[in-house]
Amino acid sequence: GKVGSNVVFGRNITLRHPKKIHLGNNVIIDDYVVLDAKGEGNKGIFIGNNVTIGRYSIISCKNGDLNIGDNVIIGSSSYIQSGRKVNIGKNVGIGAYCFIIGGGEHKMSRTDIPVLAQGLIVKDITIGDNAMIGTGSKVKGGVTIGRDAFVGAGAMVTKSCLLYTSPSPRD
Repeated sequence: GKVGSNVVFGRNITLRHPKKIHLGNNVIIDDYVVLDAKGEGNKGIFIGNNVTIGRYSIISCKNGDLNIGDNVIIGSSSYIQSGRKVNIGKNVGIGAYCFIIGGGEHKMSRTDIPVLAQGLIVKDITIGDNAMIGTGSKVKGGVTIGRDAFVGAGAMVTKSCLLYTSPSPRD
């Protein structure tokens, strides 16, 4: 789709559906990264300026759209998937081995047909500006992580966390 200036591509990267991948300026796509913009009705992957995607990471659309703002760092071996819409704000840090999955949850209400045949419930994910997602965290669909929020390492985020309040400075 579009590649800005000063974009660095590592070795053995995979670009699937490249007409729906849009990269800003000063983007670094490290070794063995997969960018997959698959889907029929979606617009694809939009990556802002000054973004680094760590090696072995996967950024994938599953018929959804994925927007990554400016000045974002995604640690190595992370997996971000969009079933409808995933929006990551500006100045966000995402640690290594994080899973941000807006790909949907399986419906499981019936016992007469297999779970895989029951379809999915797909929900959006929003991560606000200046948020930090600790190493090894997992974020489920339907979650909003607010501006300036901090998610600790290894967290499983199943509910929205909209506000971070810093402790009062000591005199």
